[in-house]
Amino acid sequence: MNVGIRRKLLLALTIAVACGLIVTIAAVLRSAHGKIESGAQGELVVASRVFDQLLADRNDQLAGHASLLAEDLRFKQAIAKHAITRSDRDIIALLQAHQKSIDADLSLLVDSRGRITANAPPKFFSPAVLHRLRSNEVNQLNASMVVNGKPYQLVFSPIMARNWIAWVGMGFELDGDLLERLKEVTGMQATLLYQRQNEAVQVISTLPDSLANLVRTEGLHLPGSAAAFVQDLDEHNWLTTPYPILQSPESNILLLVSTSVADEYLAYESLRGQLLMVAMLIAFLTAGIALWYSGKANHAIHVMSLAAQRITRGDYSKDLALANSHDLVPLEEAFNKMQRAVQEREDRFSFQARHDQLTGVPNRNHFEFWLKSRLDNTHPPRPCALVLEQICGLAQLGDVYGQAVADELVRETAQRSSELLGERDKIARFDSDQFLMYFEGKTGDELAALEDRITSVYASPFAIAGNEIRLEIRFGLVLCPLHGTDYADLLRRANIALSQTFVNRTTLETYRSGQDALHLRKLQIIHLLQSAIDKNQFELLLQPQLDVGSRTVVRAEALLRWHEPSLGQVQPDEFIPLAERAGYIPVITRWIVEQATAQLSRWKEKKIDVGISINISAQDLVKTSLVEHLAKCIQRAGVPSSKLVLEVTETAMMEHPLKVIKNLRRIHKLGVTIAMDDFGTGFSSLSQLKSLPIHELKIDKTFILNLDKDNDDQKIVRAAIEMAHNLSLEVVAEGVENLPSLAMLESMGCDVVQGNQIGKPMSVADFENWLSTVDLQSFIVASESRATDQSSAS
Repeated sequence: MNVGIRRKLLLALTIAVACGLIVTIAAVLRSAHGKIESGAQGELVVASRVFDQLLADRNDQLAGHASLLAEDLRFKQAIAKHAITRSDRDIIALLQAHQKSIDADLSLLVDSRGRITANAPPKFFSPAVLHRLRSNEVNQLNASMVVNGKPYQLVFSPIMARNWIAWVGMGFELDGDLLERLKEVTGMQATLLYQRQNEAVQVISTLPDSLANLVRTEGLHLPGSAAAFVQDLDEHNWLTTPYPILQSPESNILLLVSTSVADEYLAYESLRGQLLMVAMLIAFLTAGIALWYSGKANHAIHVMSLAAQRITRGDYSKDLALANSHDLVPLEEAFNKMQRAVQEREDRFSFQARHDQLTGVPNRNHFEFWLKSRLDNTHPPRPCALVLEQICGLAQLGDVYGQAVADELVRETAQRSSELLGERDKIARFDSDQFLMYFEGKTGDELAALEDRITSVYASPFAIAGNEIRLEIRFGLVLCPLHGTDYADLLRRANIALSQTFVNRTTLETYRSGQDALHLRKLQIIHLLQSAIDKNQFELLLQPQLDVGSRTVVRAEALLRWHEPSLGQVQPDEFIPLAERAGYIPVITRWIVEQATAQLSRWKEKKIDVGISINISAQDLVKTSLVEHLAKCIQRAGVPSSKLVLEVTETAMMEHPLKVIKNLRRIHKLGVTIAMDDFGTGFSSLSQLKSLPIHELKIDKTFILNLDKDNDDQKIVRAAIEMAHNLSLEVVAEGVENLPSLAMLESMGCDVVQGNQIGKPMSVADFENWLSTVDLQSFIVASESRATDQSSAS
């Protein structure tokens, strides 16, 4: 009886101990297996992002050279010559020269009908890409395709003369060198599968030949080949993630990024064997010593269970310790070895998540979390200085020297900046061309010394790749708690201080209290703009425009004014740019058009034969709704459309030339007069001027204000008037402030003049009264007298 009970007890204890060990070991192994796979998947994701960046870098290089070739005058001349002689020798020579300059693998020219007139190597094209080119004439196009059995990355740039005439494309082959570079940077293996229509799948891979040959392409098509390949690699302890590059009916390009987990699985298998051996040993020994050992075994099981749960939660702070359990030492060592390996991998991923991969310094997110915690948990706030550092012209340096040199400049900048740091200081990369430095406890003399060190550490040039480069670096400095204790406030004020360096043309500026008042005012203006029209706070003032020949006022320019009760009189130079930025300009323009046409209607009833000129922004000109609104307002007012003049600046016409010209032509058909405002301050060419549907040029006041004293201004104005008349355009001169300037403009043949000498901006009522009382002949008599005096003096 007792023997039976003992046997049952021993058996029960043995089974209990064995089951406890099995459950614990299974939990540990499952956790270890999961960590291995999740760690490998994380590395594959990082590798995919690196590949994204490699493609982006190559794309920028192609885009830059394609744009350069598209703007090349010799290339445009060669295209024009080809249209006459049908010889593409010059085109191919220029294509090959630019192709060789960046070591590209492909270059070609596509004409406006989508035909390839010249290319190197032999001719080809993709119908899908051709369709995209035809529907997108003026923007760069990025494409990937399989050509002559090889995959390519292409960038097409439009070639513009007066209009769009062709596309020039340049491309890099997606080859083994790219995969080897990805492997070198990430340590991952890469395989490129590509296929054109129903052809066999082609493979480029950095994998060992024995694995790469697993793909049996005969009779297979994407994505079937990729799925079979992934399955084969999985059977050989490789984890793989797909990265589609191109998917179309014509062709497919797919990247597979792989990493071997064989070593990790080998360690896993070894651990599993050791655990099973220990479990079996314990099970056998328990039969003889269960009553004595059950306490220790139960304790060991409990400790291992807690350890497994702790590891599952991601806590690796403690090693597994099985006290007085010498037979479990191998298990303890293997368990702890696995725990350390998993922790090292997680630490590596954690470091990559918190640091900038190019420079190795903390990234923006990590630095923000760290500094917010430091500011929020220290009372009173610990004195510190934040320095926002910006590398000026980094993108342009990359265009000149190449992206590799630009990256090295960023790394060297981070290194020099790190030399400024003390033991408790910190630096982070905040943007592609910005770093943020934290200096603890800098006040008084220490701060002055820090400023000297900051400006002196970059005095010497950077020696990179045989080039001696001097960087222009600017710094905005802000102090805590003097300038604030909140992270967002400090960062905003550091940006304000940095922006002052560009205004003052200095290297370093310290934030001064009150500088953000202007920023707050801008926000307030944007907020109040929403209701300004509803509250009838806007007013149109009129400034007369005098026709010099007929001695009559032909029109008045409508000048917008805004009186806001809480802000007072807000000048257009202040609120118009903010309205454009906030997207309120179209609403304001609609109101101005309605007010101007309504006033023209009232003048028609009063027999006042005067037109109104209004200013139109670039945001208005790209919208077809402006044309429709103009037509409705003119029809409702019942006035001649020629009485309404739209003044458009050169820069507004150049921002979106195709859309603007299309809408201007529609406005021209309505009969509305179109004037080019601020002529002389932009960069429009004579060919553009000739093609624009405009009626008059309005010479900017910067050339008129000192016309009677500045010989250069006189030459420019005279040339502008002659050129405009030769193009059958009327000329308006604004900014006429004195009689001598008026006399000169009359002698030069200027058609219409505007300025305070004629009449200042005034309300509608004052303008009508001025029209009825002013002696317009006095302006002309005075100018004629002045011209006579000048002639006698000469």
